[in-house]
Amino acid sequence: MTRIVFLGSPAEALPALHAAHRTFEVALVVTRPDRPRGRSRRISPGPVRQAADTLGLPVAQPDDADDLYRHLREAEPFDAGLVVAFGMILRPEVLRLAPHGFLNLHFSILPRWRGAAPVVHALLAGDRRTGVSLMSIDEGLDTGPVGAVTSVAIAPDDDAGTLTARLAELGGRLVGEVVPAALQGEVVFVRQPEAGASLAPKIAAADTRLDLTQDADLLVRRVRAFAPRPGAFVVVAGKRLKVLRASACPGSTEPGTLDLAEDGVPVLGTGRGLLRLERVQPEGKRPMSGAAWARGVRDLPARVDVSGETPGIR
Repeated sequence: MTRIVFLGSPAEALPALHAAHRTFEVALVVTRPDRPRGRSRRISPGPVRQAADTLGLPVAQPDDADDLYRHLREAEPFDAGLVVAFGMILRPEVLRLAPHGFLNLHFSILPRWRGAAPVVHALLAGDRRTGVSLMSIDEGLDTGPVGAVTSVAIAPDDDAGTLTARLAELGGRLVGEVVPAALQGEVVFVRQPEAGASLAPKIAAADTRLDLTQDADLLVRRVRAFAPRPGAFVVVAGKRLKVLRASACPGSTEPGTLDLAEDGVPVLGTGRGLLRLERVQPEGKRPMSGAAWARGVRDLPARVDVSGETPGIR
């Protein structure tokens, strides 16, 4: 049986991990170190570590590139590596360890959205379709040749969470249906064209603040792109209010003006149109409907901070 190492960290890597476990001998699962999670900030293992433990697979959690190389050398021999949202660039000496190379499941239709946040950028751009590419890793940033692509329509109500979950399931199917043939040399990997290439860099926390001078339709895209985590936000009375679901509606008022629609849903003035806050999360509290949050707000209409220092971000 083909012997592989699996490298992945977040929940979207789980369908691929389970497919790999069914299909190959997994010599080692490599994932990022345990870190603080949840509201308690207690140090706990990530989704891939938990799944690997349940499956009885050996696990390594390297702190840096040197540690990663050491763990992989100790796992030799193995035929190939499979990478899904691992979160660490593989150095050339690592890539040379696998006779059949390292394959990556990338959540975009390459060469569009190379980089750390392809799903977020597809939603920000208003793309109608995206997908999963099976790529052979080279020394560039998601520039390796592509052996298979599967695509999916982006639904109007998709956010980053729902879309990523669908792509993860598609990726799991590719692992079971295409990766075995690829490792047998039965799949042709084609060099990516540079035409249409675009970058999807990691999103900084400050980037998720909503600029209320923009049009409401564009702000809805940003809400979808950042939901459920880290969450787009506005600043109300000096505190961050995450906006987890929103819609645009006709209307005109000064950007940053907060009022109530007839059905009790809070609406914000923007550069064009109104932004309905359908679901929100106040600072230090659980998610709730916008209407429930608004019932606790005094003195409406009010103003939302349009500019200035963001609480909790330096």
